[in-house]
Amino acid sequence: LKAAEEMKATLAVRSAEAEVLQQRNTQLEAQLAKLEAKAQTAEAGFQAQREEWNFEREKQHQTILDGSKMQERLRQEARHLENKNSELTAAQSELTRQITQLRERGSEESGEARRL
Repeated sequence: LKAAEEMKATLAVRSAEAEVLQQRNTQLEAQLAKLEAKAQTAEAGFQAQREEWNFEREKQHQTILDGSKMQERLRQEARHLENKNSELTAAQSELTRQITQLRERGSEESGEARRL
């Protein structure tokens, strides 16, 4: 009978210990769930940040490409304008030469007209 009482007491102690361990396990599982939720939130935040950085980097890359294209267009336009300027300078020189010839001819004809 005494052994049965001792077994009963041991069983009650073990049962109480099991209950305490079960409560502790439940608390740990709740903490783990909270930590997993925080980790998921952090991962989502990191992913959003990565996506934002990638977007900004792509935007900067596109800006550089656009700037390079614009620079090339400006170079082409500058070459075109330089060529046009050369053509106009040559035309101006030709007109100046013709004006000079006309003036010389006008002077010659004026001199002949006075002689006559």
